[in-house]
Amino acid sequence: MIDLAQTYEKAGLFLAEGEMPDYLPVVLEFVSTQPPREARAFLGEMAHIFNAIFGALQQRNSAYASVLGALLELAGEKAQPVKPPAEAAAGRDLGRAAGLRRLLDPGPGPARTSRSRSTWSARPALQPGASA
Repeated sequence: MIDLAQTYEKAGLFLAEGEMPDYLPVVLEFVSTQPPREARAFLGEMAHIFNAIFGALQQRNSAYASVLGALLELAGEKAQPVKPPAEAAAGRDLGRAAGLRRLLDPGPGPARTSRSRSTWSARPALQPGASA
């Protein structure tokens, strides 16, 4: 997770105190700022985690499985559900299966809004058609 936080900082994303770098909204916020090739590669590195979440959501017949399927496609991967361990399938501790809880829930702290608590350094946003 230290490497992930350092990757964000190099790009100008500074996480708030206690904010986990592997929290899915933070990951997606970072990816949204990257050029397509780098974004795809970054998502591809996390494909095994996305597949585990995808499989767990499919087992629960959750419509959110399609969101993870879309992330996998953006990463250039095929959505292939990973069967969680028996205890996770029984619903006793889904969070331990592939670290899902930490990825989806940052833990205790103030209630989240639609935006992450992370902050970006002052750098102008690229406009469509502009070059970097």
